[in-house]
Amino acid sequence: MKCDVNLFKNDDIKFITFISIIHRQYMIYLNNYLKKEALPILTASHAPILSYLLYKDISCQEEIGNHFKIDKGSIARSIQKLQEKQFINKEIDENNRRKYQLSLTEKGRAVALKIMDLNNEWENQIYSTCNTDEKQIVELMRKITISSINIQKNTQKEEKNG
Repeated sequence: MKCDVNLFKNDDIKFITFISIIHRQYMIYLNNYLKKEALPILTASHAPILSYLLYKDISCQEEIGNHFKIDKGSIARSIQKLQEKQFINKEIDENNRRKYQLSLTEKGRAVALKIMDLNNEWENQIYSTCNTDEKQIVELMRKITISSINIQKNTQKEEKNG
């Protein structure tokens, strides 16, 4: 079923609405894959953690949470579920016994690699409708992301000081 593109020609629609729609559609896409592959124990919200560990090999809960701007409680619940389902290993850090080192199991690595393939497939499908100039939007999105993080940091500083 094709989307009615005329729905999105209204100048009153805000930028954040588009971001929200794109994010939601990607989450649905990823969740559908996970259901199809008999992995309903995972959700699309676990994908960033698995992908991060694929590239970092070893990390900790705090680092992953900071990277994705996820609160401590949410990241702890996700990591606990991934550990229970044997997608990640959680071992005490020898240098800091209050900290845990996280890494992928072979099962977790296989899923993370497939998620990366799905990410590439998703982006390729989206980019296939764009010309070269439109593809520069990725760099623009990077700048907007950094700006939004800085705005939030400044707001938190003002709240602490105010």
